[in-house]
Amino acid sequence: MDLWGPYTAPTLSGCSYVLTLLDDYSRSLWTFLLKHKSQVPNTLKQFCNLVHTQFHTRIQTLISDNGSEFLNQECRAICRDLGIIHQTSCIYSPHQNGRIERKHRHLLNVARALLFHASLPTKFWGDAILTATYLINRTPTKILNWATPYEKLHGYPPTYDHLRTFGSLCYATNTTPHKTKFHSRAFKCIMIGYAMSQKAYKVYDLDNHSVLHSRDVHFYESVFPFAKINDPSTSSPLPTIPIHADSLLNPTLDANAPQDTLPVDTLPHPSIDHHSPFVPSSIPIRRSHRQKHKPTWLNDFVAHSTDSSLFHCCNTTYMSFLASLSMLQEPKSFSEAVKHVEWRDAIQAELDALEQNQTWKLTTLPVHKRPIGCKWVFKTKLRADGSVERYKARLVAKGFNQIEGIDCTDNFFPVAKTVTVRLFLTLVAARGWVLHQLDVNNAFLHGYLEEDIYMTPPEGYSAAPGMVCKLQRSLYGLKQASRQWNAELTVKLTDFGFSQSPHDHCLFTKDTPVGLMDLLVYVDDILIAAASLSKIKLVKDYLHSLFTIKDIGPARYWV
Repeated sequence: MDLWGPYTAPTLSGCSYVLTLLDDYSRSLWTFLLKHKSQVPNTLKQFCNLVHTQFHTRIQTLISDNGSEFLNQECRAICRDLGIIHQTSCIYSPHQNGRIERKHRHLLNVARALLFHASLPTKFWGDAILTATYLINRTPTKILNWATPYEKLHGYPPTYDHLRTFGSLCYATNTTPHKTKFHSRAFKCIMIGYAMSQKAYKVYDLDNHSVLHSRDVHFYESVFPFAKINDPSTSSPLPTIPIHADSLLNPTLDANAPQDTLPVDTLPHPSIDHHSPFVPSSIPIRRSHRQKHKPTWLNDFVAHSTDSSLFHCCNTTYMSFLASLSMLQEPKSFSEAVKHVEWRDAIQAELDALEQNQTWKLTTLPVHKRPIGCKWVFKTKLRADGSVERYKARLVAKGFNQIEGIDCTDNFFPVAKTVTVRLFLTLVAARGWVLHQLDVNNAFLHGYLEEDIYMTPPEGYSAAPGMVCKLQRSLYGLKQASRQWNAELTVKLTDFGFSQSPHDHCLFTKDTPVGLMDLLVYVDDILIAAASLSKIKLVKDYLHSLFTIKDIGPARYWV
């Protein structure tokens, strides 16, 4: 736990401090707005009672810094009476309480974004932090294996259909008793959070400058009333929240808060000089009415968009954000790659795999034979969440130099059809089967060649002058590499008892005395589905004995 404050600008309810408590197990966050430091012991006691009543457990250990708000007689008495061990960090050692310190930064980043997006003044910082806490507790996190703190704490996932845009325009139903026929039926408000003690939204009345809790609210989530009030052309910039902040969750705000802003309707709109040369012409631009049709070959692909026209409609900030997602630099040549240790390790791992697989043997080039070249290709492998999984270096033969009929004949190979993949996953879900995923390392190196193919030694490989590599197995880049790998895998699967589907050659089924087993192949990615994990393990063990397999486990992200 930790306390932040005092902040120079108080909240609507006059609070200047924030007490933050973080559960180490579920990463759930509780935050409380306080007016004075002296409220910490009473708030802590209330929180301990809340945990005991709602979650049927007791707090065992409290970790804090050496602030006087924690090291006092009242807090010591609470810990002594409830049997709580109170640990404190050493002086000038905030890293010993690092989780709550890091959570402060996370919380403040979210709160600051909420304020900036809605252009709200600083007096709403308390509501922004309360809302940020509410959202963080319902956001999946990697440290919990992509579960939410809410689910980890309560045992069931949260709902999201009630979430609304912070700071957006809304109208709360007027429930005032004894209103006349001509009274307004709704109050013009902005959304500032969620009521903790009621199933209601917390809104700020723009006319009466008070905070309301209302269940019946109509939202306009694309309209932000304070955005016009705080436009840079009409007002000075707003002060920002400092970088040290905490979180809050529950307190009720005071309806008699200070008023320092005006409703948007009272402000004049900026005038436009109609004689300015920058005013666009009213003459409409002629546009073609010809219909554009998507190419038919795109029907076999899962494409989110056929063009990038929507990207140019984004604002500059969002376009910069998208550009930052692709900042990973991949080497374009061998000389560039060897300058970085991670790519040198990847190159060595690829050469070791090629030698272990006996992909080639060194020999002299026969007369009337012409070797093909090769090159290194570098790729950063990412996980489903976008983080770096590994750095991959792959040696690729220059198959475009192959001559049909001399060093290559047939090169067709099947891949799983989109409709097959969808039907496969649908049946697995309907049957309630177990679905696991495998990835064959260096899959194309397992195929045997039927032609004599010679290749120049790759960069980084030691070979005597005048020697070339005679390929004994297929290599990435060869025209027949994928076909030879698919043929090798098909033979091994049929030997194990699988039957190849005549409608999609990448679908294999096996009928056993204890039930069916299905297997789907997409180049070197394999999906295995069965009613029990034990049957899947038999297939895994068999494939492990033949190839170098990466067992991914339960399927989460495929192709």
